[in-house]
Amino acid sequence: MMTQYQTFLERSLSIYHMNDVKIKVGIDPLVCNDKILSIIKRLSSDLPNIELFIMQQNSKRLAEEIKAKNLDIALGIFDHENKMNLEYTQAFNINVSWVATQSYLDKFNAGATTLSYQDFCQQRLLIPASLDSLPFDEAKAALQLWHVEDIHTILSLCREDIGICCLPDFVLQHDLKNEMVQKLNLSFSKITSNVWSASLIYPIGSQLSPAIHWLRGQFTDIESF
Repeated sequence: MMTQYQTFLERSLSIYHMNDVKIKVGIDPLVCNDKILSIIKRLSSDLPNIELFIMQQNSKRLAEEIKAKNLDIALGIFDHENKMNLEYTQAFNINVSWVATQSYLDKFNAGATTLSYQDFCQQRLLIPASLDSLPFDEAKAALQLWHVEDIHTILSLCREDIGICCLPDFVLQHDLKNEMVQKLNLSFSKITSNVWSASLIYPIGSQLSPAIHWLRGQFTDIESF
């Protein structure tokens, strides 16, 4: 532990005295909650000489940018293929929920908040665009899927009774608190676990700079949310 602590100090000091350190980071909006923003804030104070580039795209796009070596590291929800073909580090879990407005449920499910698989598949599902990176295997059997890039647009469509959606709880927090949407209970268990796993990827064989090591350590220390 003392050796690791000393290494951390040496890396921190070396970064602090550098005048031209540039890092390029990709972050999927599906994992970008207040804890991520707090880390970025600490980066600006702990490592003041860093020049930072942040790309916010879905995880599929971020993986493509990592493969093209346009990013140093990316945080998102990545499929098995990308985990196998890139350097990969588990980060944290994200709690997610299926939700709908009460007026939508009154119209299509007699007001009930519990859906059978048959009822579920007959709904219009509003989901993030990068379906392949998310645990939505059985949702692919639904009659109608709307793939939407922006998560806030997904929530807006849900508010307008367009369909049901699945998003991280930190995105839904305000709407749930104000009863603008209701959590759905699914009577079947294989659709998804209510948890998505966030991870970090970076190019195979890349030599991570001290700044990237610092950032990776901060992201992997986050508790699930």
